[in-house]
Amino acid sequence: MGIFLPVLRADFCLSESYRFDAQERLLTDLVLFGGRRDSLVPEPDLLAWKELFEGACEYRQFDGDHFFIHSQRDELLAGIADYLSMSLERGTV
Repeated sequence: MGIFLPVLRADFCLSESYRFDAQERLLTDLVLFGGRRDSLVPEPDLLAWKELFEGACEYRQFDGDHFFIHSQRDELLAGIADYLSMSLERGTV
């Protein structure tokens, strides 16, 4: 408890004091991964994340639903590795 209580208190404090500012955008690129048959987070909702970033946005779809991360694990990991590799080559990581 001595380890977790300070962490939880800090999380709650941050949660209570945070105020969203739509004008503040993250100055970084973004890659979005989604499942083609995801009924919980449809494509327009997923793509809305790019409104919070100033950099380029790449969107990659995978076969599967909301839990495509399990059924398409190898493909997803390869996609993440590809993105990181390209980012390293461009010097954006």
